[in-house]
Amino acid sequence: MDELVLSVSGMDCRNCGERIERALGRVAGVRRVSADHYANQVKVVLDQAGSEEAIRAVIVSAGFEVV
Repeated sequence: MDELVLSVSGMDCRNCGERIERALGRVAGVRRVSADHYANQVKVVLDQAGSEEAIRAVIVSAGFEVV
């Protein structure tokens, strides 16, 4: 399994982090996700079916920017 740590701008509150967590939780290959709006980071653990490109696309489609 791989772990990604992405810097994400636009997460201003806990609800923003929860929105990202819910969206990423539906992505194939995502085993765990944790969004920290204080650090502006999203940590994702992926199995072999997951891809960084898919993760980035979901975050952007949720209204945030991956820096």
